[in-house]
Amino acid sequence: NFDEEQRAHFLALARRTATPVACHYVVFRADVEVCVRRCERRAGHETLLPRDARSVVRRMGSMLRVPEAAPPLPPTLGSDDRIRYHTVSDERSFAHVVEYYSSVG
Repeated sequence: NFDEEQRAHFLALARRTATPVACHYVVFRADVEVCVRRCERRAGHETLLPRDARSVVRRMGSMLRVPEAAPPLPPTLGSDDRIRYHTVSDERSFAHVVEYYSSVG
């Protein structure tokens, strides 16, 4: 979900639930060239061929609008403790996010 409009779709789904839903943002910060190389090496992707990886990843990267912080929850979703915002920029922060989500069940 590379921009606010795409993220709004999922927040709208959460608003329509009868019970409060936790909203989580996990932002992976990686150099565009790292993403390009990984995408080019990916085998069997259902929609993206390795030869198109560079242009697609760069285009998506240019459209990315990362929220500085998680937006406030709509009132129908409950208190602000239902929102989590993680930024993954290296192996240590990745391990932290994996540990967190492994423990939540």
